[in-house]
Amino acid sequence: MPDRNENGGRRRPAGRPRRLWLIAIGAGLFAVIICFLWAGGLFRDHPDADERLAEIEAARAVPDSENAATIYAGLFRDPKAATLLDYCPEFLKPPAFNQRLYGPWTSTNHPELAAWIQEHQHIIDRLLDASHLEKCRFAVNLDIVQVMSVADLSSMRQWAFLLSFAANNDVAEGRNGDALAKWGCILRMGNHLRQRPMLIDHLVADATGKIALQRIAWFVVEGSSTETHLQTIEAMPLPVADDWPERFAKIRLIEDLMKQRMLEGFGPLARFRYRLFSLFFNSGTGGTMKGPDIDNAGREYRHCIAGARGIRILVALKRYKNATGRWPASLDEIESTLPAEILTDPLSGGPFVYKPTPDSFRLYSRGPNKIDEDGAADDWLICPPAS
Repeated sequence: MPDRNENGGRRRPAGRPRRLWLIAIGAGLFAVIICFLWAGGLFRDHPDADERLAEIEAARAVPDSENAATIYAGLFRDPKAATLLDYCPEFLKPPAFNQRLYGPWTSTNHPELAAWIQEHQHIIDRLLDASHLEKCRFAVNLDIVQVMSVADLSSMRQWAFLLSFAANNDVAEGRNGDALAKWGCILRMGNHLRQRPMLIDHLVADATGKIALQRIAWFVVEGSSTETHLQTIEAMPLPVADDWPERFAKIRLIEDLMKQRMLEGFGPLARFRYRLFSLFFNSGTGGTMKGPDIDNAGREYRHCIAGARGIRILVALKRYKNATGRWPASLDEIESTLPAEILTDPLSGGPFVYKPTPDSFRLYSRGPNKIDEDGAADDWLICPPAS
């Protein structure tokens, strides 16, 4: 007779639930293995890294007449321009270097520096030509060994120093319009570098851009800035948009293509091992797949945005002082003259800190920790500029 339970129903075989669990576990393991093999690239038919890069470069392409990179390329080929400060002149050795980089100086007091700048005037002229072009398309290289055009980036940073030296001489000798053109040129160079989705380019752009932002902030508040000068500053290519997530995505895409190109030389098993290692490594570091370099780049970029928005605030403050004879008691008095975006601190997400002093004021960001530390520690000082 059939085996029945105490209620009269048919008793289910005891082994069936166990078999079902074993089948479910086996199916799950099979699915995991398939996922790992897919991650290793066994089942995917996609363009290789060079083909994908070619598509990206085709979408970025602009005519040579609109491409500032063609001007920079000519300077890279000029040995005198490419190695401008590889052997720093004796009269620019520290502390003179920083003094001339961040402060006004006259040709009478520093004739050797004035002669050196005149000798390299052709570099300044070509850089000013490049600053009139909005677009710049430096080529992207997926070779993981050759990717960082360190020599070219070093040259561009040295050119930013040259422009700052010359601008400070212009200010000291009353050529304020020329000084503004050179500071604007440094900002444009930074914007040009950021058009290549490479991490190192962004870091160099931020480092050089801060020089110009600091000098412009000084000129607006302490220099002889007129309304014409303030309008010129407003028209500068100030990086005020907080678009780091979009920039980060483009940087990550190129880095992924670099990894893909490297892995294309490996066999399926080696690719699987690499991706398996990457999965566990990234999960052990919080799964962010960012790392300190990316985090630092985002923070440095937002420092520049804070400085650029600060310049716009300083211009409004200067106009208020020119109209009333005093600095505002708070930013509320100029709020209606600026977009809300400009008044938002990109580092803290809140308002900038404005503190009047007996003769002037202090303007700064609270920094990423969002704590007011009186312009020190994590805070980012905009005015007066840090020494």
